Amino acid sequence: MQPIKILVVGCGKVGERHLLAYKNIKGVDVVVCDLNEKLAMNVGSRYGVRWLTDYLDALESGTFDAIDVCTPTFTHYDVVMKGLEHNLHVFCEKPLAESVEKIKKIYEEALRADRIVMVGYLYRHYPSMQFVKKVLDEGVLGRPYYAIFRLGGRGGHRVWKHRKETCGGTIFEMMTHMIDLALWFFGDIKEAKLLHENVILKKRLIEGRIVDVNAEDVAVALFKTEGDVELLCESDLITPSYNNIIEIQADNGSIFSSILHYIPTILYLKENRGIYNRGPNFYNFPRINVFEKELKYFIDCIRSGKREVLNGVDDSIKIARVIETLKGS
Repeated sequence: MQPIKILVVGCGKVGERHLLAYKNIKGVDVVVCDLNEKLAMNVGSRYGVRWLTDYLDALESGTFDAIDVCTPTFTHYDVVMKGLEHNLHVFCEKPLAESVEKIKKIYEEALRADRIVMVGYLYRHYPSMQFVKKVLDEGVLGRPYYAIFRLGGRGGHRVWKHRKETCGGTIFEMMTHMIDLALWFFGDIKEAKLLHENVILKKRLIEGRIVDVNAEDVAVALFKTEGDVELLCESDLITPSYNNIIEIQADNGSIFSSILHYIPTILYLKENRGIYNRGPNFYNFPRINVFEKELKYFIDCIRSGKREVLNGVDDSIKIARVIETLKGS
């Protein structure tokens, strides 16, 4: 079996996690790349992989099968398009790009190149979220009609994530994950309204210095799906410890869950359904390396020749439409 050769562009925190995941996947050769030579050299040397500073030169070499984009959001479009122009498969961290227009161009280029473009909405790969999807699809809960989603994090990792001009803020960074889950669980969103946004922490300690920031660090939105599920969604970059909960109400009960392994999933049913009992049903899902699971899926799709993938460009177009509506409101 020939190894799949991956170029990871961006050696920040997420790029390093991707590199570690690939090193645990059989049949993958990885090279890392970053404009910051010191960072690229440090990461490459630490994990014993080749490192580069110019991804365009690397693409021109013709030695790679795929590119993995872990650069800031505002650079995604250019790097992804260059990868497709060189006929490479693409994995890109979320969001794929900052506008519907750009994502549609990526879609067209992916069709031309006949290559996979998969986006890093990794929440779909958590066992707890896959369980929620299963009970919804099997009709265990009956018809869902209301949900509450929350995702909070501390922020403060990179300056660009807190500046509007570089596509920062909690909507692009955090709420986008919840929009993806809503589309996966309930189908298309027909209405989206931003109820509240604010910059709570206007000064941040980032990379050893205090900086002024202007991108929203808290946002609350209301969505309505084509199936008439109302969803209240809150995301923020002000929570000291990462936090996530989802709660769904339906005509045969409710489900409470989280991607966090230490928070139990509780399925409450008004009436028995199959193997699920009336009343509360408790589940605990183990902690997993979700990056490894997600990227192994990407590699398996490349090997199998699959083109319709989980979290493809179609999904990103839908997510971007919702975000554009929120930004416009």
